[in-house]
Amino acid sequence: MSVEEAREEIASEVGPGVPTTPLEGWMEKICAWACGLALIATLVITTIEVVGRSLFHFSLQISDDFGGYLLVGMTFISLAYCQVTNAFHKIELVQGRMARRGRAILSLVFLFVSIAFVALVTYYLTLFAWDSWKSGATAPSYIEVPMWIPQSTMPLGMALLLISLIKTAIVDIRRLRAGLPTYSGGGH
Repeated sequence: MSVEEAREEIASEVGPGVPTTPLEGWMEKICAWACGLALIATLVITTIEVVGRSLFHFSLQISDDFGGYLLVGMTFISLAYCQVTNAFHKIELVQGRMARRGRAILSLVFLFVSIAFVALVTYYLTLFAWDSWKSGATAPSYIEVPMWIPQSTMPLGMALLLISLIKTAIVDIRRLRAGLPTYSGGGH
């Protein structure tokens, strides 16, 4: 069964006012677009670098730095979108053997543990970027990018993931109260 078929099946069981998914809102759409643009920028920088080195014997001298910054940015900024579209891989060795309600409760417990963990990581990544800003740390390259700029994508991405996890928990609690499987792993 495809994701869309599963969503339609669940939607047919849902009463009015009970959301079927945590909803891909404007925040997640902006994250997806930002990651797409970062991927295109990486492609353009890499192409210019390859063509420049091969044909004209010159280098931008920034492709390694900016390629890494864009990769880290895409990785962290994409987390919120992955959460609401249920794109994370799941190992369901234990859950597959549980009853539907047990899966839903275990899924909620995992969500709350995830919320706590992501909040903690967000806090420490914020301190990390803040420390770079306060100390004036720059990249050890000739363009000397202030390190807080690429590092800020990490706490930003984790904060957005935290918001998406909270949205998912709210939807899952409502669905569990309505006797439906949870969105994040209760049998859909």
